[in-house]
Amino acid sequence: MPPEPPPSLSPQGSAICKHHGLRYDPRLSSGCIRCRRTRDEAPPSYAGPLGVLLVLGGLVLLAIPLRTSLRAYLALGVAPSTSVILPPRASPEHHRCLLAEGTSEALAAASRDCEVACETGWGASCRRLSGLCAPDAALPPGPACSPGALSLLQRGCTHQDPIACALVSEQARVEILWKACDSGLGLSCAELAPLCDRNRTSLTDGAPTTAWAFFAHPTVRQACAGGPDRLHELGCAQGYWASCEHPGAQKRVSPEKLRNLLEHACDRADVGACRRLAALLHDQDPGASSALLAYARDLEACGGPDCPPVRRWRDRLSEERPHAEQRGASTREAACMEQGHVASCWAAAETYALGEGVPQDSNRADTLNARARKLLQEGCSQPGGDCASPDALKTLEACDRGDGSACLAVVRIQGGGSTGNAAPLFRRGVRHLQADCKQQKGAACWALAELYQAGMLPGGEEAQIEQLRRGCDGRHGRSCHALAQRMAEGRGVPPSKTEAERLYRRASEHLPVECEAGDFAACSTLAEILSDGKGVPRDEAKAAQLRARGTSSSPP
Repeated sequence: MPPEPPPSLSPQGSAICKHHGLRYDPRLSSGCIRCRRTRDEAPPSYAGPLGVLLVLGGLVLLAIPLRTSLRAYLALGVAPSTSVILPPRASPEHHRCLLAEGTSEALAAASRDCEVACETGWGASCRRLSGLCAPDAALPPGPACSPGALSLLQRGCTHQDPIACALVSEQARVEILWKACDSGLGLSCAELAPLCDRNRTSLTDGAPTTAWAFFAHPTVRQACAGGPDRLHELGCAQGYWASCEHPGAQKRVSPEKLRNLLEHACDRADVGACRRLAALLHDQDPGASSALLAYARDLEACGGPDCPPVRRWRDRLSEERPHAEQRGASTREAACMEQGHVASCWAAAETYALGEGVPQDSNRADTLNARARKLLQEGCSQPGGDCASPDALKTLEACDRGDGSACLAVVRIQGGGSTGNAAPLFRRGVRHLQADCKQQKGAACWALAELYQAGMLPGGEEAQIEQLRRGCDGRHGRSCHALAQRMAEGRGVPPSKTEAERLYRRASEHLPVECEAGDFAACSTLAEILSDGKGVPRDEAKAAQLRARGTSSSPP
């Protein structure tokens, strides 16, 4: 380009290009816009190489993760899953371990990959391997499973896998809650129920065998047998009102029992129970419902059962409860005598027999029991009426005379249990059995132990063992035998071979009397002791005779 001629300045101080006639400011530019490529505006000499270096560096940075992802993809042979977190720097074995699924062959190959990845410190692979090694997993245990599922899960936590650590801590929590639940604390049963849900998020993180690893723990398997529904049923049977409203237990709870549970829980300053009771009473008694809501607000405001508003409420309840119980007894008595409701007869009879809110009146209780028997007899000739066979009526008469086992037999005949229409009769049977057990009647203690074992009474294993001890002290052979088995195996009691043999001998002394009295189960139990020589010399011939006797006397 030829050199630009000197510009001519305008009166405003701007210059005019002589080549193009364009105006420009010489203080800001060395030429017009069409011929501005002069030396002062040219780019520096290093700008080109620097730009090239920046472009090449960017390409290198992009190529590193692309190469890693491509290698992992080619090593796996499958598309990456979005349900499992795969660290980009993890080994191919760790990737294959977490993504494997399907056939037993694929899982077997995955177990080898999981073992390698676990040994190199990848905790999620340890957790996945623990699931593959669980007792109910699809993969037969192999060399990779030799440490055991629980040990592998613990190793996953040691290698800083957060899910493995959470599961290990939850297993420990299940042990604590199950011990409390099995001892009769219904609230612990309800808190345990969510942990036994196999579909919860912490067990379905993209590797479904995590659930197998969690339930491989013996206590977890025992506590969660039956699932959350069973735990809520157990919590309800132990008196926790919230469990009774769970769908798994709701059908087995009468409205009367639920209301009683809510009343007792509200008396113990349970805000949720007070609000639920207020909702139940909203239509029947709006005034009581409003008072309960006010009490719940006072509880939340003062934060405990000792603040003045709560004390005033409790004083009011203590004054009004006897009147409410008396009204309830009168209502049940009227339902029995006028409407012919059998369950009301049993409930009112118990109220008068115990004097709960009313003067104790055994004659009135006998009248109500007789009315119940008459209604059951007449109901057999009426369509849809409550009916009992002649044998059941005789059993009911024995119950009315104080035979607790007869009361429970009638409950079974009526198809009930600790809840439902036969619940008053069940409570009466338990009361009679407890009174007989205190009088050293071993058969009554044995019957109570069976109720504790079935979960129909709160108290769990400890209460059951206590009843077995009392039954054995009451010269009941089967109680001694059951207690001896627990001593030999260490179930619920410290193991003691010497004490077990002593109890077996005591059982062999008492069982012949029960067998002669027609208890075929006692005959079979004695035959087992003689056949195995537990605490006594073996006598196979006599054991065979006792087995035959027990079989011939057993019901069809």
